[in-house]
Amino acid sequence: AIKKRLLDIKQPVSRYLGDWANATEEQQSNILIWHLLTMTSGLDRQLNFEVDSGTKWLYNSRAYGELINMLESVSGESIDNISKKWLFSNDRSFEC
Repeated sequence: AIKKRLLDIKQPVSRYLGDWANATEEQQSNILIWHLLTMTSGLDRQLNFEVDSGTKWLYNSRAYGELINMLESVSGESIDNISKKWLFSNDRSFEC
């Protein structure tokens, strides 16, 4: 998605999902896609604000899972179709 210029990991998650976590607008605006990828969102497993993003590592599959919602939103396709096309297709027109 990055190579296809659909997502920018330096952008806030809220840019793509709006109000998605149990945090203030300001706290959410500081959570970048990069933080989801590195498990440093600062959210607990219920997506409640715990600490500033980037300051604490926590394996948080629920926060990480929000990447699926973003991929579906920016591509206009389901994660199943994205996976088939981008990961499992022999059609090289989908190569990154």
